[in-house]
Amino acid sequence: MPYIAREQRLLLEEDLTCLTNELCDIYQATIFRLLAYKYVCLRLGIEVSPQRRYAVLSAIRAIYSDVNLEWQRRLEIKPKKFMNFDAHFPILDEKIKNLSEKIINIAAQSQEPHLAWQGLFNYSMTVLGLKISGKNKEFLARIAGVLEYLHDHFYEVEMAVYEDEQIIKNGDVF
Repeated sequence: MPYIAREQRLLLEEDLTCLTNELCDIYQATIFRLLAYKYVCLRLGIEVSPQRRYAVLSAIRAIYSDVNLEWQRRLEIKPKKFMNFDAHFPILDEKIKNLSEKIINIAAQSQEPHLAWQGLFNYSMTVLGLKISGKNKEFLARIAGVLEYLHDHFYEVEMAVYEDEQIIKNGDVF
């Protein structure tokens, strides 16, 4: 996991805590909390991306995988299969927007803004997952399952759509 500076962590803490409280207060059932976490991670990835380009979309997808693998390694867990249901949580949108704006602003102030957002996004997903899990091993394994699912799901909902647009624009390779 990319470790970000302590002062950057402190800047994100209030938004992460606010989002955590919202998730935990509203969604008591594990499945709904996991679905809400998936929704937050998916939306946050889109919101913080500096532009819709292949390299950026690929970086987001890789971050989902990296967070999952780091959870497995550091927490010594195996992901529990995540069964997705199509769920939207518009009640969380404002808090996601606030967090994404904070990430974008912090990244913009760094020496490498085109790279800094990735570590901030990774950190935010990791901390949010740890906060909503209460560090319960079973729940942590379920969150790892959500992250594993997001890796493939993001390809379907974002990258494949982007690829199709590029085929229309530039012609097909296959």
